Amino acid sequence: MKKQILLITLFLFFSTTIFAQFQIEWQQCYGGSDYDRAYDIIPFGNGYMIIGVTESYDGDINYNHGYQDFWEVAIDSVGNFLWEKTYGGSSSEGSHIGFHANQSNDIYLLGASVSTDGDISNNPYPGSCNFWFVKIDSIGDIIWDRMVGTQGGQYFGSGSPTTDGGLVAIGSVCAGGG
Repeated sequence: MKKQILLITLFLFFSTTIFAQFQIEWQQCYGGSDYDRAYDIIPFGNGYMIIGVTESYDGDINYNHGYQDFWEVAIDSVGNFLWEKTYGGSSSEGSHIGFHANQSNDIYLLGASVSTDGDISNNPYPGSCNFWFVKIDSIGDIIWDRMVGTQGGQYFGSGSPTTDGGLVAIGSVCAGGG
């Protein structure tokens, strides 16, 4: 019985000590008055890049192409807002992941789009939701974009850079072709 009490006491002591050491260094809110959602955060320079989507037209969002756009926010190491950019067309885009692909600080945004205009260089299946991959430089300018898919809907899964500077991605396709 004494062993059990000792074990319980030690467990309570160490568990409260471990959890008591957690504290928030800083916190911040970004966005506008409509739907804004972060999907990913990646180290970037001396700060971070937040990757997500926005439907807002105000607040921290300077421009919205229409309905929902990819949204990229640059912050410093303590959460100070540096700059933001939106990417998309007049319909709906959804960015689900972002990552560095090489030492040049280029970033890939991976998600989906229905749009055929704006930042979309070519949608081979207008009116269908297709995978949209965007490569941007360290100041948020588009280097290139590619859209792949089919006549039916697609659901983006994940992606990763390849050692030769390319990109590999996975997802689900709801219809044949493409």
